Amino acid sequence: MAGTLTQMFGTIKLLILAVLAYYIRDWRALILATVLPGIFVVFTFSMIPESPRWLLSEGRVKEAEEIMKDAALINGVTISKPIRLLSHSKGKGHSKHEVKDLFKHRVLCSITLVLMFVWFTCSLVYYGISLNLKNLGGDIYTNFAISASVEFPAYFCTIFFISWSGRRKSLFIFLLGTATSCWCCMKYTYSASAFTMAALAATGKFFITATFALIYVFSAELFPTVIRNLGMGVVSFTNRMGGVLAPFVVLMGEYDRSLPMLVFAVLSLMAAVISCSLPETNCKALPETVEDCEMMFSNKKASKTGLIRT
Repeated sequence: MAGTLTQMFGTIKLLILAVLAYYIRDWRALILATVLPGIFVVFTFSMIPESPRWLLSEGRVKEAEEIMKDAALINGVTISKPIRLLSHSKGKGHSKHEVKDLFKHRVLCSITLVLMFVWFTCSLVYYGISLNLKNLGGDIYTNFAISASVEFPAYFCTIFFISWSGRRKSLFIFLLGTATSCWCCMKYTYSASAFTMAALAATGKFFITATFALIYVFSAELFPTVIRNLGMGVVSFTNRMGGVLAPFVVLMGEYDRSLPMLVFAVLSLMAAVISCSLPETNCKALPETVEDCEMMFSNKKASKTGLIRT
């Protein structure tokens, strides 16, 4: 729930952007107005604690214990005994991993490659649908605001689905819904009204937003703790590549307004199919080491040496 709801602030950002874009028509002034508030973000980093799970995997037990004590104090939890966390790590700096380690192990390599494609598709389709509104007819400001508003129910839907039907099945359903919406939008580009096209685009935005919200949580659960930051960095890189290519796909609409939606539909369908190969993580312990990941997701018994216990 926390991992999904925090993404709602991105939706609030889009709604504010729609208002700013309506009143600030000069694109240079608009960019300046949206960039300046981000400067203040640098002052919030000190407020965010380190991950206790990661600290334990690095052998930094005392620091992890202090964070847990602070968390208990903030949550109003009374602890009768001192917090003692145990880690089977070999000490600080024992788990120095590189990007290539994501591709050296069979299961982890498969997970990484599939997530890279899914993240790439999510970003390209998400930003592509937003940018392609100009090719669908109607008022672009109204269409943008509508497509942003549908993200709120998408997040709540994600919270329900990932707990009810699991991560993998939900991911397949959301990507398939995106592909279907984009396909219908492509098919009726020249025959449907502007309202119908906006509704179909908003439906596609609903499903791809739910996919985006889910894939953040799902990916973090799939990568083991010792290499999670690298794994999330790699898939985020492919995510940004999709965002970079999205405007160029939208430019295809100058030749045929239906082409961008065709590309979005095909990529979403491909991502839905290959996402079925990902292992389910719902109600399972998170893997701590690469070895745990290999054994847990290979239907073998995970070793206890990599699991952190309290």
